[in-house]
Amino acid sequence: MTKRKPKRKTLNSTPAVLPKRPEQKHTRYSRVGNFAGTLDSVSLSISTTATKDNEYTLPDLEGDIYRTLRQYGLIMARYQIVDKHKFAKRYGYDMKTVNTACRVVANYLFRTIYGADPTEGTVHLAPLQSAAQSPILSDDVMSAIGCYMGTDAFVPLMESVKDPDALEVMLNIDNVISGILADRVDVDGNSSTSYHLSNIMTNINSTDKRVQRYALGTYRQVCDYIQSIPRRVDRKRRENQSKAERNAKEIKEAREAKERARRDKEGLPNAGKVLQTSVEGGWELAVVAKPQLSVSHTGLIGRRIRASKEGKYVRDLGRIISDPEQRVFGRKTRALGGVVVVDCSGSMSLTDDEMKAIMRSSAGCTVIAYSSGGAGWEGQPNIWLVARRGRQVRQLPTFPGGNGVDGPALEYGLSFRTHNAPVVWISDTQVTGASGYCQSKLRAQCLRFCRLNNIYIASDCEEAVKLLKKLQSGQRVNYKPIQENTDDLR
Repeated sequence: MTKRKPKRKTLNSTPAVLPKRPEQKHTRYSRVGNFAGTLDSVSLSISTTATKDNEYTLPDLEGDIYRTLRQYGLIMARYQIVDKHKFAKRYGYDMKTVNTACRVVANYLFRTIYGADPTEGTVHLAPLQSAAQSPILSDDVMSAIGCYMGTDAFVPLMESVKDPDALEVMLNIDNVISGILADRVDVDGNSSTSYHLSNIMTNINSTDKRVQRYALGTYRQVCDYIQSIPRRVDRKRRENQSKAERNAKEIKEAREAKERARRDKEGLPNAGKVLQTSVEGGWELAVVAKPQLSVSHTGLIGRRIRASKEGKYVRDLGRIISDPEQRVFGRKTRALGGVVVVDCSGSMSLTDDEMKAIMRSSAGCTVIAYSSGGAGWEGQPNIWLVARRGRQVRQLPTFPGGNGVDGPALEYGLSFRTHNAPVVWISDTQVTGASGYCQSKLRAQCLRFCRLNNIYIASDCEEAVKLLKKLQSGQRVNYKPIQENTDDLR
């Protein structure tokens, strides 16, 4: 005897009294899944075969909220696309886009038919709002938010979005879809159903395939816009990234231009800073320029090796006998540096090679160069800080060839002295003032200033290099200052 298969458990009645849709083979419905009590859990799929039941997930409880959810399910049963997989395959959409489009159309249909919002009391937005706060929204989150287009819940979701690119694109798409599906209101305040929405309501269940395609055309428009959201967001992000890169490049170019202008200060009128000095009158107005120091200029002037009782390396083993404290180790003291003031006037006739030799010998020092151009050079730099704190200029400025500011340059150089560091004045002492001629009074002032402040004087490049090398090696320098003529100071 053949055993009969048990009959499938089905619901005897449909969710509501609806005429059979053209693609439906029967009106048998069966409940699937567990209803979670929210709008997102409402689902309904229509079978296109004679053996498979139509499936739905709807509440069967009483109450306004459950009534709203059942009404939403009825709209989906009546107006959504019957064979979503066939529709997606035919027109090149993914199922996520088709499902979102069906939800959006159902939202606008619910407002038109029932005159209410389907999300009122039927949604729980907290988890989706938390996901929307990500700085970069994923495609899944954008698709989940898109399901609420046409409802009041879409506004708080958009307020939670922290991704500016996704926010701008989704608001634009929502405005476009609203223009397609939302009801029209005339000047008198009368509302009417939009053409595209009435097209779906009238033609989606037509037995004529050509007429039915008119309704599917509206679905295609909605699907096109929804499927374009991730692509538009990616393009927007690339544009903003390119814009940010361009802005960064412009800022960098502006900074470089500012640095170039700073480096070119010594050649521009009124580009330097007027120096306030306390030397007596007769000098030209001192204007200091500080070009960019971009090259290394480190040295050992002012550094000493002192004997120590402890250390890492033995430096003088003979101190075991000669030194009562037996300080055989050596300890390097801090390099105190120094100051070199260079007279770059025409009487010095310093060549480029000689200036380079002076810069090499003065490594680690603060180097100041000065030269004035006379009355025609007024307001332009005549003192340049060309080396400071282990850095020097890449290229020395062009010097006009006069003196004019010997005294202010010496006083400016002395202001950089620290811890009794040596100060060297490289000059032939042929001092001139604002007149442009040698003046014995101004020369006597400079010599007296050097004697009182223990400033070394080197008359030419060769003498200066020897003196600086001795200072670099830490040797004792026996130097006798040049005595000024007291009669010239009167």
